Formats: sequence, structure tokens, C-alpha cells
Amino acid sequence: MDVMCLMALLPQLADDEAAISHDLHYALMAPVMPGETVSIEAQVDKRGRNIAFLSAHCYCTKAGEKRLVARGSVTKSIVRKALREDETTDG
Repeated sequence: MDVMCLMALLPQLADDEAAISHDLHYALMAPVMPGETVSIEAQVDKRGRNIAFLSAHCYCTKAGEKRLVARGSVTKSIVRKALREDETTDG
């Protein structure tokens, strides 16, 4: 779920920004059995200048029936990427 939360946040990050997870909470609510399809839906709940709050829900589908099996919340720090020497524009 952490990766899916990052995927939800990526379109909102500038080229020189990265996101680092520093708080994760997950609730596993039901087992997933062989043959069931799992899907994860993630969203950005709030994105500030230095922090982002995200949530995800994990669903299991079998025989057309969709049920919630897990949910989670992720807090990510937004940081500036350090430029390598070959990436600088000064020379």
C-alpha cells in the first residue's frame, strides 16, 4: 500500500522533489484466499509544502463480489533532491 500511495502522490511532485515515508498504519481486516483478485486504491488526502497525507484501501474480488480486506494511511515528508555535480547548470 505504501507504493500505491507513492504512485498517487507522484503527479503532484515537482522534478526536484522526493517523498519519504515516515509514518505507516495498516489494518488487515480479512484474509485473501487463492484465486481472489486483489486491487488497491490510493489517494492523496492532503498535500502541503513539506508533508503529504495519503490513504489506501485494499479490496478482494471473487465471483464479482468486492470486499474490503485492508486499509492504511501513510505520511510522507516532501524533500528536495540534491543535485549531483553533473546535473548543475553552473558549469
